[in-house]
Order: sequence, then structure tokens, then C-alpha cells
Amino acid sequence: MPDPADCKSTVFCKDIQEPAWDGLSDFTVSPTVDVWRISIPQYLNLISNLYTVLSQEELLRIKKYYREKDKNRFAIGKGMLRIILSGYLKQAPDKIIFGRGTNRKPFVKEGPHLQFNVSYSKDWILIVVASDPVGVDIEFINHGFDYENLLENCFMAPEILAIRQDPYPAQAFFKFWTRKEALLKATSLGLDDYLTDFSCLNGMQEMPRTLKLSGDWEVDSFLMEKDYQVSIAHQPLQTIRYCNNPPSLLS
Repeated sequence: MPDPADCKSTVFCKDIQEPAWDGLSDFTVSPTVDVWRISIPQYLNLISNLYTVLSQEELLRIKKYYREKDKNRFAIGKGMLRIILSGYLKQAPDKIIFGRGTNRKPFVKEGPHLQFNVSYSKDWILIVVASDPVGVDIEFINHGFDYENLLENCFMAPEILAIRQDPYPAQAFFKFWTRKEALLKATSLGLDDYLTDFSCLNGMQEMPRTLKLSGDWEVDSFLMEKDYQVSIAHQPLQTIRYCNNPPSLLS
């Protein structure tokens, strides 16, 4: 096998229109990338159902949260992750066992063919499922956020220039941020260590060999509900399905 340090890796970043979110009738993991969105307010009345599929460790973690909204968000996120994965694994949601890999990236112990990633922001949770490594990030666009002091610690000079020259600089900040986080999550690299090592401007760019990556990546970015920036990092040429959660999963 070639040393990843000797291989060239590229990333192609692009903006897309917000997709149509549809129901999903079949649970397959190849060759698609399935992006599920969960509205936290919509599932608040199902909290008691979701508690029944959580592990003892997850239930203990909920007790550590002080605010009710944090408890609810955790329960909905973990519960819906288990319910969605159960559709692919053909396994009861409460029987799924998770492990931790490189940089504590979670995986399913009995589902080596399955890759997933989760991101939370305000009223939404995104869960992405695929047969290859994948990453997702969603961020609520806070136009009053003081991002200027973070630019040099998070972005390369061309990215900083693009943000400052954009007619909507706060939106541009969160777009580049979600691209970097989605890609670092997909590749299992540490978020804090590599933010300024690569560029996520639109178009094709080479990843530095110091990251020791092999293969190519694509990152798609779009605005969701006008106030949320979303980026999805995946292998090139994969079909992406955007899914609202079917009510039957909670029956």
C-alpha cells in the first residue's frame, strides 16, 4: 500500500441550492449519501418514546445537563440517530452499540459497512449516513457574531480576504467554517489542529501532504431555511438523498 504522505488528495468545494427534502422508502448505504434533518421542536412531544431506545450511558449523560432544552436536544439527537441507523442495520435501535475511533469519532461496532456523522445547531439536527467516510456540519447564521477575532486562527489568507469582501461576510464565515468542520470530521482529523492547513474556497484545491490523506473529497454547501449554513463532505460522484424523517420510524 502506498504511504498516504506520498499521495495527492484534493477537495472540490461548491455552493448548491437548498435541496428538496423528501421521505425515504428504502434504507440502503451504497452508493448513496443520505442526509437526514430532524426538527427539534417537532419531536419534543416524542421525548418519552425516544428515552426508551437510549443506552444507560446516554441516560446518565442526560442527567448531567442543567437546562431542559439541552436534555431534550441530546435525547432527540441520540434517539433519532439510533432509530435511523436501525433502518439500515435491520436491528433494534436500543441494541446498537457505538464505539470511538480516531479523534473519538463514533462508529457502529457491528456495522463496519456503515458510516455516519451528526451535527446540531439551534432547532435542527442533521444526521448523514453513507458507506464511505462522510462529514456534516450545520450552523445557525448569527449575523451579530464577532467573527473577526477568529479569522486568523481559523482560515488561510485567501479565505479571510474572501470573507471580508463578501457582501454577506457573516454568512461567508459560517460557510467556510462548516466546510472545514465537515471535512475534518469526515477524515477523522482533529478540528483544532488543522483549520489553517487547507483552503475551502470554491473550486478544486490540493490538500497539503502533511495531512497524510489519500483520495479526493467533495464538499457541498447550501443555505437551509435561510438561516442555517450546511456543508456535507463526501467522496466525489456520490448521489445525495435529502431526507425528512418518515413518521413510521417512530411507530
